[in-house]
Amino acid sequence: MYNVTMKQIIIGMLFLFLLAACSGTHKGLVGADRDKHGCIGSAGYTWSKELGKCIRPWEQKSVENSSSHGN
Repeated sequence: MYNVTMKQIIIGMLFLFLLAACSGTHKGLVGADRDKHGCIGSAGYTWSKELGKCIRPWEQKSVENSSSHGN
């Protein structure tokens, strides 16, 4: 029989795991989905015509609410 140690089994499994992880197809980097204004949609950013910049709508509402309460 073969004399296989636990260390050899773990190294073999690690090699197979890394080989499988590298064989997938990648469609680009995460966060590389910028629109024509440069806003990253996967991070929740959309273009605001009123502000002239990329915003996250849920964050902008909280900023507007806090600024209106300060008056």
